[in-house]
Amino acid sequence: MWETNAGLTERHAYDSRPQTWPMLKRGINFWTKDHRQIYLIGNPIVWWGAFLSVFAYLSARGLLMLRAQRGYGDLKDSRTAVLASLPAGVVLFGTAARSGI
Repeated sequence: MWETNAGLTERHAYDSRPQTWPMLKRGINFWTKDHRQIYLIGNPIVWWGAFLSVFAYLSARGLLMLRAQRGYGDLKDSRTAVLASLPAGVVLFGTAARSGI
């Protein structure tokens, strides 16, 4: 699947590039038959809510890392550190890998 998607280099009228997703410029024609269609469109509340959630996580994580470097003991419990970083790291890595960042 990676090789197939990497081979799709030519632009066409229906392509969707990650840098255009935040603007929600167009949807995707998912299915068409007998003058009926299913057209997928982005939900700005969900998209921007997810974006703000990722931004808030990265900000909080950066603040905690800065506090750890300055000697504060916010994440001394190793279980708390793992729970604070593992799920979000998996989601961020998956998003970055999917969008080609």
